[in-house]
Amino acid sequence: MDSLTSILFTIINRYSIVLLYLITIIIGLVLAKRTENDDATKKLLGISIPIVAAVLEFLVPMLPFLDKSVGKKAVTSYIVVYMILYILRFVAVVGSLKFFADYSPARWIISLYVVLAVIYLLRTIYFSRVVYGFAALISDNSLFGGFMKVFMNNPSALNVINLLCTFIPFIVVFIDSLNTVRKR
Repeated sequence: MDSLTSILFTIINRYSIVLLYLITIIIGLVLAKRTENDDATKKLLGISIPIVAAVLEFLVPMLPFLDKSVGKKAVTSYIVVYMILYILRFVAVVGSLKFFADYSPARWIISLYVVLAVIYLLRTIYFSRVVYGFAALISDNSLFGGFMKVFMNNPSALNVINLLCTFIPFIVVFIDSLNTVRKR
């Protein structure tokens, strides 16, 4: 059972972004039909934004000018790139739905996203230390370092954080858009 769970989480972690953008396009087309938005240009932009964002998700971490050596510059580069991609996801989904059906998220959704972005930042800091500075992570005796080692080394907690940060903001956006966007 553990190997099946591991395979399932690997698939979810690997292809969740593509699935997220595909669901965005499908929900956007449903919303466009509901609002009777016949503007082909807006539909094309609504479809192309998630496609471009998905391509950027996979290409940006491979850019040659990013420092991939060991050290503080590599850690900073890793954190900045993955936080930009996390913000890009939200902007792409909301922007796409804006073109499809003139959707704007409520303030509480943006607040929820900010909280999850902070959690994602902590997760990214931990991952950057694991990838680029494992020796520094082990010797870190600070309160933050101790908390990160205890919490993030728990596989269940790490899976919950990954799923929470990956899916919850977008599920909320999708449900809110389906409930608030009405026929013009």
